[in-house]
Amino acid sequence: MGDEPLRGTYSFFVGSDPEGWVRGARSFASVEYEGLYEGIDLILREEEGRLEYDLLLAPGADLSQVVVRCGGVDSVRLDGDGGLVLE
Repeated sequence: MGDEPLRGTYSFFVGSDPEGWVRGARSFASVEYEGLYEGIDLILREEEGRLEYDLLLAPGADLSQVVVRCGGVDSVRLDGDGGLVLE
């Protein structure tokens, strides 16, 4: 589900098959993915040029279900505020 629609649209012409092209895709300030895992929802948003996310856990949800994979990452560390930094 998109939240807070943004102005403008996007088009994606990937590949040579027009059936796979997307025209006029709307954009949103944030997107919520309900039911990512049992009892876990995901909210994605852009914050100052960075992709940020929140995991919303229902009571009793098992956080160990969540696995995050990042390709092209050379290092992983926590910053002074406890934020995860991938370089």
